[in-house]
Amino acid sequence: MNLTTMILLSLSVSVDVLALATALALRRPPPSLSHCLVCITLWSATATTMLLTGWLAGDMLLTEWLAEHRWLAGAGLVWIGLQMIFASGSPRTSGSGGPISIAGCLVHGLLVSIDTCVLGAALAMKRLPILQLAIIVSFVTATVTLLGFGFARHFQQTTGRAAEIAAGVFLLAVGGWHFWV
Repeated sequence: MNLTTMILLSLSVSVDVLALATALALRRPPPSLSHCLVCITLWSATATTMLLTGWLAGDMLLTEWLAEHRWLAGAGLVWIGLQMIFASGSPRTSGSGGPISIAGCLVHGLLVSIDTCVLGAALAMKRLPILQLAIIVSFVTATVTLLGFGFARHFQQTTGRAAEIAAGVFLLAVGGWHFWV
């Protein structure tokens, strides 16, 4: 597998992470830089761990079960999106934002890494090496998360409350996509 293929595979399994990072950064008040770094670290580690787990398990039963249960990721993203939409309409000044707990980051990371686990199992069945791809997935996930947080923080400063509603709708769309694919 060449470098271009590995980067494209990494980007394809990082779309959910980009959506989640963007949406979480649009919350009021936005998460602090330290909380963003915690999420970046945990989501990169989770994506890499899920890829390796899928590759090590590598049997057809695991791949089929995860492929059939991708709706879990969709349901999680829809839930987060709905929370953001309803919290943005509340009169509270804090909205749904603020600190993101480590447990919350970990659960979010697991939700958006289901595709990565399926990819690992598929590569194991084809007897393809995984180490280079694991490094690239970790790097791409961290980069995409950082871009999502950075873009959203800049966007929120110019749009305010509307950005939080838009982020919730965006998560609903990405979550709904999981139900159709």
